Amino acid sequence: MHATRQTLLTKLTRSPIRVALLFLAIGFAVYGWSLGNHFLLDDESQVLQNELIHSPSNWQVFFLGSTMHQEGAALGGIYYKPIMSMCYSLLWWLDPGNSVPYHIFQLCLMIANALLVWGLLKRHMSELAALLMAILFLVHPINTEVVAYIADLQDVLYTFFGLLALNYLADTERFTWARRLGFALLLLGSVLSKESGVLYFVLACVYAGVFKRELWRSVVSIAVLGLVFYFWLRIDVAHLTALTYSQNRIGRASLDVRLLTAPLVLWSYLWKFIFPRDITATQDWVITDASLMDFWLPLAGCVIVLALSVWYAVRYWRKMSHSLKFAFFVFWVFMGMGFHSHIAVSLDGTVADRWFYFSSIGLVAMLGVLLDRLALTKYPRTATAVCLAVIVALGARSTLRSFDWHDNYTLCLHDLQIFPDSYDMHNNLGVELFRKGNVADAKKEFERSVELAPGWDINWNNLGAAYNALGDPKEAEKAYLTSMQHGTYYMAYENYASVLIVQHRIPEAKEFISKKALPLFPASRSLRLMWSAIQDK
Repeated sequence: MHATRQTLLTKLTRSPIRVALLFLAIGFAVYGWSLGNHFLLDDESQVLQNELIHSPSNWQVFFLGSTMHQEGAALGGIYYKPIMSMCYSLLWWLDPGNSVPYHIFQLCLMIANALLVWGLLKRHMSELAALLMAILFLVHPINTEVVAYIADLQDVLYTFFGLLALNYLADTERFTWARRLGFALLLLGSVLSKESGVLYFVLACVYAGVFKRELWRSVVSIAVLGLVFYFWLRIDVAHLTALTYSQNRIGRASLDVRLLTAPLVLWSYLWKFIFPRDITATQDWVITDASLMDFWLPLAGCVIVLALSVWYAVRYWRKMSHSLKFAFFVFWVFMGMGFHSHIAVSLDGTVADRWFYFSSIGLVAMLGVLLDRLALTKYPRTATAVCLAVIVALGARSTLRSFDWHDNYTLCLHDLQIFPDSYDMHNNLGVELFRKGNVADAKKEFERSVELAPGWDINWNNLGAAYNALGDPKEAEKAYLTSMQHGTYYMAYENYASVLIVQHRIPEAKEFISKKALPLFPASRSLRLMWSAIQDK
């Protein structure tokens, strides 16, 4: 019986096509229910309203700005992800306005990433352990967001190119110039899909130093030149120098507050990986006091996990003929967690599942080594059965979570029950209520969002729109002015000009449109129409 199972496993794992079909079946069984989900949250600004991505012929523009629609010749925002914008554009060209192609493409990329994880892991553990851990990565609920949320295409994209680069490196015995170019393009593809792709530059150098020492110098030189080229594109071509948002709590926090917050951030990811019950999108909170529950216990938990990982890495290194593979996967996990801990650079939220996507690969690899060493060799049937039961349970949880991403309204209601202090979700719930005609309740949601994130320009603009719809142009004007103080959200400028005209303050409207609004947004049709309408007044 055991020999029969081994034969079936050998037949499966020796045929990449069979493994690919298995992963496709699992991926679509778990996440296929989400293929009909709508555009939501940042999808609207990056895809639906973003006319520049509606034609692939605008591909040059994607390298000249960020990702958000801003009524101009360049895309707004602080991030640099031209490859993601190119993918958005091609998918829009296939079926304009339809979210289904985006979801299918994203799911297929997730499955491809799981296959690449399998391809990498089977070099460092048994075929069964590699297969089980790759499937665990595929179905884990902490990764549901990167499948169900179109704006997270960036995450599966940068991971796809990064894993391709690592597998490419693992298969390389000697660097010809053609292979150097191919490797460099894969690393660039990763960082041009999302800034986190820089992690794969570091990981490739470490991988070469551990497993491909004869190629280490070449890999380091390619990585350094690639990063120089990337920063030239980002800074000199796209003129993007900002690295952080300041509208959220963690973005406004000082270094000492971020240091106090980091242990709970890291522990939140580890705990959610083990027990993925209360899953939400981005959370925004900070820790200001070194209390037992919020600082010392999470810090102790992180230190214990790191200490045990390092201890086993050293023990494994001594017993397995100086093999550093477990140590490499430990480095993978904690490098990713450190990068997203806010210690060096604060992100646009405190905790978000997508930021653990990179580390989750290293973590399943660590588990695979432990499973291989401690369980599969001694209790293969029991260990395999337990792994399959865990995979089924996690897959079911991922399916349930994918339903939360059906539309804005569903997601906001669900996530606010778990994390009621989300300024982003209050704002988006307000938008949905506004669209449904429930302006009074929408105003309350915008006010709550403003209370939680007073430095964000978008929620102030939306609050102004609510005041305007309720017949209070004076309060609307104040809200629009506050929005413009905190940023350059194009709708605040359009709405402020409109409210001036409605109050018959034509000279003020003319001066504002001609001297402030149009110079910032010369392509805005709304501003140009208003300007034409008031010329003769």
